[in-house]
Amino acid sequence: MLALGLLLTGASVAMPTRAVGSASPKELKFWLAWTDTPVIHAFNGLIDDYNRTHSSVHWTVVPAVAQDKLVASITAANPPDAASLITTVDIGSLASNGAVVDLQPFIARSHLNLTNYTSASLSSVAVYGHQYGMPFMEDTYMLYYNKALLTRAHIARPPRTLSEVEADAKKMTITGSNGSYTQVGFIPTFFRGIWGLAYGGRYVDASAHHITALNPRVVASVHWLADYWKTFNPDKLDRFNTGAGGYATGLDPFVAGKLGMEVAGEYLQPTLQQYGPKVDYGVAPIPYADGYPAAANLGSVGGNPLVIPRGSRHPQDAWNLIQWLETTGTELTVRKYYVADMQAVPELKSIVFNPSLAPTPTMAAFWHYSAGQNILPWPSTPVSQEYNDAMSAAVEKIIHGQESVQAGLTGVQQQIAPQLAQALQNSRLNH
Repeated sequence: MLALGLLLTGASVAMPTRAVGSASPKELKFWLAWTDTPVIHAFNGLIDDYNRTHSSVHWTVVPAVAQDKLVASITAANPPDAASLITTVDIGSLASNGAVVDLQPFIARSHLNLTNYTSASLSSVAVYGHQYGMPFMEDTYMLYYNKALLTRAHIARPPRTLSEVEADAKKMTITGSNGSYTQVGFIPTFFRGIWGLAYGGRYVDASAHHITALNPRVVASVHWLADYWKTFNPDKLDRFNTGAGGYATGLDPFVAGKLGMEVAGEYLQPTLQQYGPKVDYGVAPIPYADGYPAAANLGSVGGNPLVIPRGSRHPQDAWNLIQWLETTGTELTVRKYYVADMQAVPELKSIVFNPSLAPTPTMAAFWHYSAGQNILPWPSTPVSQEYNDAMSAAVEKIIHGQESVQAGLTGVQQQIAPQLAQALQNSRLNH
């Protein structure tokens, strides 16, 4: 997941002096999941700011730490003092296995006001009502659309409903002389469960103790996906995808100007700036299913949450850093270390509702969108990753005509439901 950007604006930071003979600062380690050099450089700058203003501690950032290495360090009782994760989807299993610390006692003692956060950012790292992580520079998703391709197809505005998506996609899809697509309007996939949300569906029950892969609205959304792919021919869509190249890279068909619409996060903007500077694009709410207007402005969130690993030797110092990153650090990130080469969505309402702080109007749109009531993360349970993987695999078979909707989703239900039940039975969570 993409996060911080890098820009030093000359903002001054107070540098306290250490008294002669005073004790050396406590040496602490932060393991960073991000791997991109500009992000690592920016985060180090942020931590340097913290170290300069908190003289009793000195944090060292260890970058590009894979999650399996973090888990191994926890198992070996030699974890870092604090860390970030590569995705929010794993927070449920890590919490269930006791690998990360419940942050509720720290939140209560420090009086951190959680009402300052966007709802989706908090719930993405909450497990059964407890915060096992804290959000920090999230990803939020919207519908990107190529203005030129819409105009050429005589489409006045981006689609608002799924029937409009299909109608517009047909107008923008072009078949070459060899029978293959040279331009496609839209290619939907199982992406963070958003199409189930478009029908007002949910993937777990209210308690999150039971998965609901056979929720009628989830089923309806997969029927829509299957029908869409059948309409446009799965083989031809696959050939187009194979020929176009990688998602959110210079080979992304939207970046190359060959795809009319794409659901993606704010992180696609720097890719467009670098590899598709001539693409005139806009962003719009993700379309909802016809007949379900209450699902309008739907979407999901992702990101790289901050955690305290089980066995951290300095949990209070870790929390002090996390609390600072959540407040002062987030403000500094936006004002001092945040530009178009790496972009993300802040978790604080005071920022996302202030468009003047955003580097572009498009980023301001993402910020504002992230706070909507229909922005819902993939549900946090002990088997979140397994459930997501099973749904993705089943939908892939369904849209390629290899399995019926009912059979595919029944298989997911039968596979994941007992896994969740067993995980809850063995869990260390208070659920």
